[in-house]
Amino acid sequence: GILGPSWELAVVVFANAQVLSQEFHKYTHMKSIPKAVKHLQDCGVMLPRMMHQNHHKSPYGDNYCILTGQMNPLLDSTEFFRRLEKIVYTCTGNEPKCWQLSAEMKQGVLRGDR
Repeated sequence: GILGPSWELAVVVFANAQVLSQEFHKYTHMKSIPKAVKHLQDCGVMLPRMMHQNHHKSPYGDNYCILTGQMNPLLDSTEFFRRLEKIVYTCTGNEPKCWQLSAEMKQGVLRGDR
């Protein structure tokens, strides 16, 4: 193909991961889930419900990963999403919900503290 086999494989993996992430995320919000899904959550193959629930606690500023959640500690500790939010805010003027709920977080990000 035009991109070569490595790039084509990367596109296929990314596209499938995107679709799966929405399904995995759905199961974190369901009250009753199939036993196989629960097992995959417990093994860390799918996003565990309790890990994702931390994302729904004020100020809603971390635990964004919805495929397996395994990247959350690294991305949260490096302030990856704070930096991304600053870029989006700078380009569009749109504030993330966590800034609207925490003026301290917003000011810290804009100062470069976070």
